Amino acid sequence: MSGTGGPLLEIDHLDVAYELHGRALRVLRDVSLTVGRADVVGLVGESGCGKSTLGATIVGLGAANARVTGGAIRFNGQDVLSLDEAALHRLRGAHIATISQDPTAALNPLFRVGRQMRDAFKAHVRRSRSEFQARAVRAMGEVGIPDAETRLRCYPHQFSGGMRQRLVTAMALMLGPELIIADEPTSALDVTTEAQIVELLRRVCAEHGTSLLYITHNMGVVARLCDRVAVMYAGSIVEESPVASLLERPLHPYSRALLAAVPSYRRRGALATIPGSVPGLASPQPGCAFAARCELARMVCTTRPPDRNAVEDSVVRCHARDGSLDYADSPPVPGVGR
Repeated sequence: MSGTGGPLLEIDHLDVAYELHGRALRVLRDVSLTVGRADVVGLVGESGCGKSTLGATIVGLGAANARVTGGAIRFNGQDVLSLDEAALHRLRGAHIATISQDPTAALNPLFRVGRQMRDAFKAHVRRSRSEFQARAVRAMGEVGIPDAETRLRCYPHQFSGGMRQRLVTAMALMLGPELIIADEPTSALDVTTEAQIVELLRRVCAEHGTSLLYITHNMGVVARLCDRVAVMYAGSIVEESPVASLLERPLHPYSRALLAAVPSYRRRGALATIPGSVPGLASPQPGCAFAARCELARMVCTTRPPDRNAVEDSVVRCHARDGSLDYADSPPVPGVGR
């Protein structure tokens, strides 16, 4: 798939709904996001905010009852949503690779890892067995799996959890994709192994010029790994900023609340929490979805969703940041966030 010179991945006003019992429940709301070439972007938010749904939708692997109801996804300038299943199959693996949250679920326990890597390779590339062997050994070496030729003959259960995650990373790299989508790839690992996998992803993406969309709830990982970060809440991206800007000057109240909840040796006293909970799909909010938990909420926040507004090097959806008289003149919401 040839490049266009523009952004690698463009998501433009994307809407996705789940069809359930005759109802369409919106899970992604007007999502716009760009991933540039050799760009490392974090997608962060609480569980249930739509991060994994977005990752799956990009490669056409959404739930059976998920429907795209608006917007566009373009990869290398090509409309992904218009591709048939055969074209999506060619896109996955060869151009966009995925690394799942659970490497055990991604590997078949009945087959040796060499066979599984070979099957993935043959699905996209017609090469000799020796060419496959060379690529597999090289990819395993890049991710720090020693004695690769011997380990190709092992079964998944013969690898530790951290080594299984290295293995699925090697499988993702083997075909030289332009973009990797990693969905919570370290959530099941201890902190030491997590740090090793994060450093591994940072290094291999830099060496290969590979773009990375890293889906996580962990702001600490984003700070170590990513160039930019998109903060998602209740199916919408509420802020997108360079990582340094977000850490120093978060614009959206939800971004500030997430950062305040990150443990730090510098912070004294009890860890901050965010009052309330994420609104469910069955009870959508007419205004800003965060209004019921926000200390800055005013009545306009409960009735009208905020627009995307550029603020210096960031984009934010927040009435308090758009400079409008509607917000300034609107009374506070009694009791909310206080």
